[in-house]
Amino acid sequence: MSHKASYWLATIPADVINAGAFRVLFHLCDAHNDSRSPETACFPSQERLRSKTGLSNGGLNNALNTLETAGLLARKRTRNPDGTKGPTSYILGCDFDLIQEPSPENGDGTISTFGHEPSPLSGMNHLHSTGDKPVIEPKIETQNARDAREGVVDLFSEQKDAPPVKSTDHDFDRFWAVYPKKAGKPAAKKAFVKAVKVAPTDRIIEGAERYAAWLKSGGPDDFRPQAKHPQGWLNDQRWDDPELWEDHASRPQSGKMSYAQQVKRQYGKS
Repeated sequence: MSHKASYWLATIPADVINAGAFRVLFHLCDAHNDSRSPETACFPSQERLRSKTGLSNGGLNNALNTLETAGLLARKRTRNPDGTKGPTSYILGCDFDLIQEPSPENGDGTISTFGHEPSPLSGMNHLHSTGDKPVIEPKIETQNARDAREGVVDLFSEQKDAPPVKSTDHDFDRFWAVYPKKAGKPAAKKAFVKAVKVAPTDRIIEGAERYAAWLKSGGPDDFRPQAKHPQGWLNDQRWDDPELWEDHASRPQSGKMSYAQQVKRQYGKS
């Protein structure tokens, strides 16, 4: 979180927005990078915001609408070259004062005080007709050119130009072979293709192996947790669950009671 965004967040009165909207705004501020242009300083995906806030897709959009209505942010939507929906930038209230207003310097022209007719020297611009030098509209520097001059890396361009991540059938077959629940294979394969775009294939497959082992270590069969459907497990990015990667030395060993065994002993379940 940038100092600028965190300081601004602390100044917002508690009664301006509800708790859900405030939680979304907190994570937007956490993703803010004040070294970038205000229009591209904050662009977390909706998937990341849902994961961080625990909100549903509808709940997240309601919170964003609330924040926009309250004047705390503005959304700038983009389109990919193929016409599909691109990343959305969130312009936070702490950056509003940096967004330029229309002026002669940024290319919007000026309005004359000498009547309403267009000047013969300037076409459709309402400019003063006095003077012997034509008005030359300034060249507008594009955002990409400004970023290149300032040495700022455009993450949107990197995402657009990066080669697509491909998932082979062989990689999915490796995952399917080790995952403990064989259900909904077509849906699981679609989820796997999406998952390998955000995490290394080997990390996902090893996570599935550890998940299978974790389920088996949960005590007697009637106390073991049920395996999730592979589609949901992949969509929730469960391969990064901390309990799957903890030191095996800290896990229950033979001769020691697991939590499930302690419950069974306490309540006498047979």
